[in-house]
Amino acid sequence: MIELWTQTSLQAREHGILSLEPVAAQTVDPFPREALQLLVDGTGPALIQDILDTRLRWAILPQQRTRCAMVIEAVMCAQSGDNPGLIRHKLGAIYQAQPEETAAGTATVRAPMVLKPRGNW
Repeated sequence: MIELWTQTSLQAREHGILSLEPVAAQTVDPFPREALQLLVDGTGPALIQDILDTRLRWAILPQQRTRCAMVIEAVMCAQSGDNPGLIRHKLGAIYQAQPEETAAGTATVRAPMVLKPRGNW
């Protein structure tokens, strides 16, 4: 990450901001790609900051929080020797219970998942 931004800064200083357009197009990670594209498009610094902060707050962090909660629960269940079906149910409940943040700043909760019993467990 450090190397990417060091090289990007050097290229921009030597060849201008527009020279970063191919770098943006080749960047795999969507967050830095969006940042580079906003820079190349001539978006002002305050607007770039606002757009990227909004993306982080409303899209990236909620997903990361859910993934981390699921990993923690899965590890605890595995260590406890829980039934794999129970683990699936618990992880599904975590996913379903996480509020979805909307652009307006309100939260909605996903509809609960209904599991049909399979066999005796």
